Order: sequence, then C-alpha cells, then structure tokens
Amino acid sequence: MPGFLFEPIMIGMIVVQETTQWDDLNMVNHIYFMSDNKRYIYAYMRGDTGESTTFKKPIEISTKGRTFDIIKKVDDSSPGIAVTGSKGDVYYVTEDNGKYSCTCTGFTFH
Repeated sequence: MPGFLFEPIMIGMIVVQETTQWDDLNMVNHIYFMSDNKRYIYAYMRGDTGESTTFKKPIEISTKGRTFDIIKKVDDSSPGIAVTGSKGDVYYVTEDNGKYSCTCTGFTFH
C-alpha cells in the first residue's frame, strides 16, 4: 500500500474507518486518526490511493451525518504514533503541547 501505515500514540486518539453511505458514488471513505470525541483529525489515509496526510495542527471537522467504525483506541500505556514509511523504516511522531515532531528525515524540512 502506498503512503504510510500509522499506529496511534497520543492518549485520547482513535483510529476510525469511515463507513458513511454517500449519495454521490464518487465520494470515498478514508481512515482517520481522530480525537476520541471525533471532533479533531490529526491525520488520514485516503481510501482510494492509500496516500496519507498528517496535519501540523489538528483540524476540527463535523461528523454530522457521517458514520465511523473504531479500529483502534489509544489507552494510557500507549507511547505515541509509530509510522512505517513506504520503504519499511519505522519513525515516531510525538505531540507536546500542540507541537508535533517526527524522527523521519523529511520532517526537518517542514
């Protein structure tokens, strides 16, 4: 699968698969990395291409009329987000007071 594979690391984060039945057949459901109240998204993986996007700051979204299945919840023992790059290398994303950092090489260019 192209892009990244994510593991949630922030306490209070969930990984969800959108299951919304859209009237527009061109709409695609994605996998989201969200706050446990489903108010903010931190990252998502496109359902059609597998490409992923991680946001520098959480983005507030509306879930009205949308449905999701929880894939994974982060409990208090979870250390952070492990990200597996397209070549299999594992990197770690951490959050501290709203600032994100990653051990990946490309993160230093953002």
